[in-house]
Amino acid sequence: MDNQPEFDELLMTVVDAALKLPLTEREKYLCSACANNDLLYREAKERVDWEERMGGFLHQPLLVRKEFPESVQTTNSNGKFQPKLLMAGMAVALLVAGLFWVTREPEAVRLAILTSDDDTFGARYDVKERLSGVRRRFEILLPEDQEVSTLESAKSVLGATHVLRLKTGSLTTVDGRELFVAKDDAVAAVEKEFHISARPAVSGVAYDDYLTGLQLLHNLREDPTKALAAFDLALEKDGRAVQLLVAAAQAEMQKFQNGEGREWLDRAGASLSKAKTLRPNYVPALVLSGRYQLESGNFEEATVELLTAVKLDPTNSEGWQALAASYLGMHNVERALATFEAAIAAQPESYWPYLLRGTFFEREKRWTEAQRDFSTVCKLVPGWDQGKRNLAGVVSAK
Repeated sequence: MDNQPEFDELLMTVVDAALKLPLTEREKYLCSACANNDLLYREAKERVDWEERMGGFLHQPLLVRKEFPESVQTTNSNGKFQPKLLMAGMAVALLVAGLFWVTREPEAVRLAILTSDDDTFGARYDVKERLSGVRRRFEILLPEDQEVSTLESAKSVLGATHVLRLKTGSLTTVDGRELFVAKDDAVAAVEKEFHISARPAVSGVAYDDYLTGLQLLHNLREDPTKALAAFDLALEKDGRAVQLLVAAAQAEMQKFQNGEGREWLDRAGASLSKAKTLRPNYVPALVLSGRYQLESGNFEEATVELLTAVKLDPTNSEGWQALAASYLGMHNVERALATFEAAIAAQPESYWPYLLRGTFFEREKRWTEAQRDFSTVCKLVPGWDQGKRNLAGVVSAK
């Protein structure tokens, strides 16, 4: 959509205006404000309904405080965990966990992207960027272990339900049923098959350099400087592509995390600022910007960015996870735990929120809860060795 930034801005204006009205007047307002624009109505209606089920979680969030009174801590002065202090947070968690029960559950899809040569290695990350989180219960799996190359291994190792082979463009269920072969545009075929809308692709003139950058960025053996050089080449050809600016910011943040100096974090912030100027409501930019603020220690700013992201896209599990991390950074444990529940409700088939919450429980020596989360990780990705090690560690510590 060429006018996507304007559409995003209009969408949020309509949503905010609707949420200020009494419940009985919202539908009438949406019909009037979105007259002759079915897409705007559907998108606005989805967000307004979601916010109603959340009980105002997003529209009036519990923002962070500079200092926390004893009443919001989860331990007493002796460091002993007090479950009663989590009641308010868990009430929100129960609401979040059940927020989709009143709607028809979509088919659970765990789509493994398999490649057979280096030529398509970068392409699978492009597919992941375009398809991840486009709807609830739709998970993209990228096997880092190249031994995952068959339907059987995709199922047994990754817990996949479907496999997309980029080289041939074939989509197959793990029981061997072929759904389509679309070598020219596999993403478009996936959109049609699952009734979803992918994010726009990078323009053709910059696409090859973008893929090269993605391949280098996700190859841990490569210096992220090489990825950044490829993204810079792509930006010379299409300087207004927000996907390229976000990718460049990822490479710059990776250089900072590798210990190459604060200047790289500052450069990432500059890249993200430009991306948000070009498209203020681009969710991947907002989520990464929230992570940038977390790296900078600016928890309040991170919270604002991430709340905006999940308000725009309530099914974005990565945004919810980062928001939970922000609350933990401010010692607001009950809000963090409720937000982890929101991440799980957004994408129940993703193992990441269970892994992150389990790691928090492990750090707090809450072994039973950590064991529960790590057990779920192992069920979702049964062949992942790190998940098995995490579970074994907390079992032995109990």
